[in-house]
Amino acid sequence: MLPENDPARQIYQTITLEKWRAMFGNQISVYNTENPDSDFGKLFTAATQMWLGCDEDAYPAASVKNIRCPLLVVHGDDDMLVSRQQAFDLAEQVKGARLLNLPFAKHSLLEDMPESVLPFLQDFITRVTI
Repeated sequence: MLPENDPARQIYQTITLEKWRAMFGNQISVYNTENPDSDFGKLFTAATQMWLGCDEDAYPAASVKNIRCPLLVVHGDDDMLVSRQQAFDLAEQVKGARLLNLPFAKHSLLEDMPESVLPFLQDFITRVTI
């Protein structure tokens, strides 16, 4: 659950469907193309409820403790939507999880700086498949 005082909560509370469309129109187009029964409004509502919820359906719910496969939590230190504490807490809830926190990286670090992330992903995959 996202703590009440987490700055990301305030950001999520101000994002509307219209703002999301304006900011991420290309991603929505891809979503609509790849999903024949797409309903982005429904997805947006569900995601907002998941992030802002205070019940067992909120993210990350206690069910993440049931993850039994190798997990690498990848986080950008300048991510305005997921705090460093949230990333740490997620990694702590999953037995054996690893946390990669990249300085100066934002929420879209895999798109913005793949050259910084990929070596860690390759190393993680190599280590967990041995």
